[in-house]
Amino acid sequence: MDPPPAPPSLDLTLGSVQLAARQPAELVVTASNSGGRAAEQVFVDLVLPTGVEVPTARVVGGSGVATVVRAETVPCGAAEPQGDGTSVVSCSVGVLGPGESRRLAVTVQADSGGDYTFSGSVRAQGVEPVRRTFAPTPAAYYGAEVRVAALDGGRRVDGLTVPMANPGDGSVTLEVRNTGDRVAADPVVTFPLPDGVRLVGGGTDGWTCGVGDGTVSCTTDADLAPKQASAFDVHLLAAAQDAEAADHTLTVGVDAVDAHEGSTRVGLDVGAWWAGADGLAGVATPRCGADDVASVLATYTNGTAYDDLSVRLEAAGSSATVPVGRDQEATLQVDDGVRFPAGPAAVVLSTTVAGETFEHRLDAGTVAATDCWTQPPWLTAADVAMVAENVGGTVRFTAVPTNDTGMRMDVRLLAPDTGTWTSVADSAAIAPLREGASGRLVLETGQAQTSRANAVLRQYRWHTDADGDGKGYQRLLPLLLEKQSIAPASSAPTVGRCVFDRATDTSSATVTLHYDNRASTLPVPFSVAGRDDLARTVPGGEVLDVEVPGGVGGEAAAFTVRADGMEPRTHEVAGVDCFPWDVAASAAAAWTAVPGGGSVVLTGTFRNDHAVTAMRVVMDAGAAGESTAVDVGPGQEVALAVDTRSRDVPSGAVTFRATRLDASGEVHEDEVAYAAVRYAPAADAAPTVGECVFDPATDTSSAPVALRLDNTRSTVPVTYSVAGVGEARVAPGATGSLAATVGSQGTTFTVLADGAPVATHDVAGVDCFRWAVDGSAGVEWAADGGTGSPVLSGTFRNDHRAAPLRVVMDAGALGASDAWRSPPGRRRRSRSPRGA
Repeated sequence: MDPPPAPPSLDLTLGSVQLAARQPAELVVTASNSGGRAAEQVFVDLVLPTGVEVPTARVVGGSGVATVVRAETVPCGAAEPQGDGTSVVSCSVGVLGPGESRRLAVTVQADSGGDYTFSGSVRAQGVEPVRRTFAPTPAAYYGAEVRVAALDGGRRVDGLTVPMANPGDGSVTLEVRNTGDRVAADPVVTFPLPDGVRLVGGGTDGWTCGVGDGTVSCTTDADLAPKQASAFDVHLLAAAQDAEAADHTLTVGVDAVDAHEGSTRVGLDVGAWWAGADGLAGVATPRCGADDVASVLATYTNGTAYDDLSVRLEAAGSSATVPVGRDQEATLQVDDGVRFPAGPAAVVLSTTVAGETFEHRLDAGTVAATDCWTQPPWLTAADVAMVAENVGGTVRFTAVPTNDTGMRMDVRLLAPDTGTWTSVADSAAIAPLREGASGRLVLETGQAQTSRANAVLRQYRWHTDADGDGKGYQRLLPLLLEKQSIAPASSAPTVGRCVFDRATDTSSATVTLHYDNRASTLPVPFSVAGRDDLARTVPGGEVLDVEVPGGVGGEAAAFTVRADGMEPRTHEVAGVDCFPWDVAASAAAAWTAVPGGGSVVLTGTFRNDHAVTAMRVVMDAGAAGESTAVDVGPGQEVALAVDTRSRDVPSGAVTFRATRLDASGEVHEDEVAYAAVRYAPAADAAPTVGECVFDPATDTSSAPVALRLDNTRSTVPVTYSVAGVGEARVAPGATGSLAATVGSQGTTFTVLADGAPVATHDVAGVDCFRWAVDGSAGVEWAADGGTGSPVLSGTFRNDHRAAPLRVVMDAGALGASDAWRSPPGRRRRSRSPRGA
């Protein structure tokens, strides 16, 4: 018998490769099998050192690098980062036959110059992994490369826009970094200044900035090592008088000695001259105070960019100055007795930017002469109910004012203009809100999250005095809107323990879906596609666990959870299978005789005790072969057989291999032992012949013959037979005999074991004949024509019952008579020849 083939022997080698920083290069490894058997489920794990990666579409120092990933013959996964800074590319080779090798080509790229050590391993099912560390590979250096970027909160932004009021200032932080792999010496940053913009300061961290010919230049004496960065601030002032708003794009460049240069874009969003300054609410107006004092009032809302704005109201030769913060509203009042004379009014704004003071004058109109009257009451916060609700995944606020002031008014809810509210529109107006009536003012935010802010209830009335002079009045009431959030989530379902139902032969497990509304402040409806029974509404701040009726069975299930403000999330739940193989098997070896021979047959029984599941089973007898596969229905028992074609079978075991006909793919094996069987019948010993016996009734001789049967070397009973004699069944390990008879002619006995000849014996005939005869003789004279002679005569009697005899009377010298046949029980007289 040939020895078994050697096991698989795997190896991994690396081909030559030339690396240059930032240049893709092809890394070729070869996996081989020098063993005598095929290696299955072969994988190659290639370890890329720190600084080497499989290139993807990205920007490195401002330069584009294209994706190049290739594997010649096998599929490779993406590079998976490791905790030590390396990454691993895993490739599935599949099967490597004896003596077979497979080449894999992966495109890699080094970030910078230096030496890189690659390693890898090759593994297969049932084979210890083989690990290899290859000789270091050098990579050529790329050189110094300087890049400049504007920083926004520490984050690099290309095209950062710096908003600047006009007049106003702005600062930008520029970061210069060396993204190359060599030192960058004497870096310099330059950019042009647009009209109306001046440099008022700049330079930190060793940098100094100056202006020449309209161009800003910033330098430092410090060199930048590879990967090193340095940042500094630039302070600019915009003062373009009477100019409209303008957007300027500055190209900021950076260079260094023998370096790859770079640039970035910075936008200057310069507003119009005194943009937002027209915050005067109409014109200056007279008012009567509590003491019937006539006043000129001007309401000014600071819509400029200045938080230190000084606002002065000038009317009738008097003035009043107040500071107004950004986005703040101020009422300026100039008192002048009970009656205010007619005349022009103006509002003068002033601010200081970068040490310079700028003024802007607004025409507040002409103030007419005024007689005073008393203001009516206005709504307070106690008169307004505020409700937040979830409408299709967005937050809606509804204010319900009730007018108990005694006078009708127009109302509108003004949305906040801070935080998340900047794009939310005001509500529609109720004009008028009658006395004693209520109305609804709705803010549709269109957002899932809103910040805490104040809305403003704008109340407006028009009053006409007795002589027909009219004037409008407005009151702004802040109303607090609490922070709201619609942020539902659904984590992976919880799958319970698999349970098997023997009555139906099915597996199942409970499935619990998790509707998570903890991050929300408002109720959110959850639903599952195609499952109306799983729909629930979950209050804000709560989690609801919903058990799926029926759970999951053998087939996988998918649950697509939908909720307001959440992308649909599909949870895939794998099918469960805890099938418990309720089967029984037995096996035995037995001699099976057939005409002309026989052999040992291995027989087995397999019983399927399941209630529903059908199976297919085969009995594997190893070298003796397999039985025919048989389908076994639930509750059925089948018999299987394998003919060993041998007379001598040692003890062993068969394997029953069963599969379910439901295509589950699971294989169940039962190993069942059987006892040894040996079939070695013999009848070689010479027969024993007894004493000869004569039967006078038949005149025959015979002797008993004992044919010896030997079954001492067998483990099974054997039926011996001899034609015309009979048969005898001899137990295993025993001897026996068959009794026969031999006559005078002899006999050939052929001994059969279970119908097959095992011995032939020739037994000689026997003869113990006993003569039962009688005779007498005498002399007579026989006359013949006057002469004569003596004649001998005799009488012979055959007293046998069955044997005829041949008789001759012999007279010696006188001659013999003719022979005659003497029948049994007869007498005959005979004479010798005449003249004897």
